[in-house]
Amino acid sequence: MDSNTDDSDRRHRSDILHAGTGHARRIDLRRWIAQRFVDAAAGTDDVRSLLGLHHPLALAIAGFFSAGIVSEALMARTATGSSLWLFVLAVVSAVTSCFVLIFVEGDPMPLWATVSIVVASFVAVGTVMLWPPIIDYSNQVWVISIFVPAATFLCVRGRGRWAWSLITGAVGIAAVWGILTGSGPLHGVNPAVVNYCPLVMATFFARWFRPAALDIYRLQQEGRRRAELGAKAEFQIANAEVQLAALDALARPLLERATHLAQLTQSEKMECRIAEELLRAQFRAPGLDDPRINPAVAAALRRGVRVRLFDENGMDVVTEPLRAGVLRAVASDLDSAESGQVTIRIVPRNRTQLVTVVIQDGSYVRSIEYDLAGGRHERSAEPGRSFEVPQTGETA
Repeated sequence: MDSNTDDSDRRHRSDILHAGTGHARRIDLRRWIAQRFVDAAAGTDDVRSLLGLHHPLALAIAGFFSAGIVSEALMARTATGSSLWLFVLAVVSAVTSCFVLIFVEGDPMPLWATVSIVVASFVAVGTVMLWPPIIDYSNQVWVISIFVPAATFLCVRGRGRWAWSLITGAVGIAAVWGILTGSGPLHGVNPAVVNYCPLVMATFFARWFRPAALDIYRLQQEGRRRAELGAKAEFQIANAEVQLAALDALARPLLERATHLAQLTQSEKMECRIAEELLRAQFRAPGLDDPRINPAVAAALRRGVRVRLFDENGMDVVTEPLRAGVLRAVASDLDSAESGQVTIRIVPRNRTQLVTVVIQDGSYVRSIEYDLAGGRHERSAEPGRSFEVPQTGETA
C-alpha cells in the first residue's frame, strides 16, 4: 500500500510540474489543491469507492445479476403459471434495490434507502409466495434468494441489523407459506434458511472490513496531503528559479552598466526604478506579475505615474479565460493614466469583486471594479470628493 501511495504522490507532482512555467504553474497548483479539498468535502471517500461501486464495472455486474433475476422469474412462472404481475413486481423490486445500493452515497447507507430496500423485499416476497391461490412449487423460495445480495451489501454498508431483519422476515414469510400449503412451516423454512449463509459471511466481513476502512481513508488523506505539500515545495523551488532568472535578465544589464560608468543617465535611472518596482510587485502582488500587466506598469512608470499593486489572493482559483480577460482590461486601464497615481488591488476571496483599480490624478479620481463574471463597473468622484485608496492588508 505504501508503494502505491508513493507512486500516486509522484504522479500528482509530475502532473502539476508539467502544467507550465512561472506564474501559470503557481495558479495551476493552487487550483489543483483547491479541487482536491473540494473532492474530499464532496464525500467521494466512502465505502462505495472501496467496494468499487463507483466503477463502471459495477454497473455491468448489476446488469448481469438483473438478467439472472429475470431468467429465474421466467422459469418460476413457466413452472407455476401464476399471474405475470407478481413476477414483474419481484423483479422490479430486486433490480431497483440493486441499483439503489450502487448509486446512493453515504456511510452508513442512508436510513431512507435502507428501509426502502427492506420494505420492497417484504412486499415482493409476501406477494409472490402468499398471493392466492397458494402454489406448492418446490422452488417457491426463489424470490427470497434474489434479495440475498441486497442483504449482504447492506451489512457491508453499515446496516447489518436491517440486513438480518430482511432475511429473517423473508424466512418467516416462507414459514407461513409452508403452513398454508398444508406441509408445515419447515416446508418453507428448510429451503429458505440457507440464505443465512452468505449473510453470516457478509457480517464477519463487515466486522473486519469496516474498521479497516477508516485506516484506509486516513492513509488516502495522508497520501494526498503529502502530495500537496511535496508539489507545493517543488513549485516554490521552481518558481524561485524562474523569478531569479527573470531578475537576472532585468537587473544584470543595469548592474554591468553601473560598474563601468561613473554616473547613470536619467534614462538608466528610470530603468533601475522600473526594475525595482517590478521586483517589488513580484513579492507584493504575485497575481499581477503577468506579461499582460508588466509592460503597462513599465510604460506608466516612464510617464511619471506612480503605480501601487496589491494581491490578496482573490483570483487564485478563477478560470484562466476569466483571469486573462480581467488582466487585459486592467492593463488597458493602466495605459489610460497619464499622470498621478494608480492603485490596482486583487481583493480577498468571497467578495463581489475580483479586482479594483483606482486612478487618482489631482482632484480627479476614477474607481473601476471588476466583478466575479469579469464585468467592468466604473465611477468617477464628484467635485470636491475623492475615493479612499486601498492600503496593503486593507479589507473592502
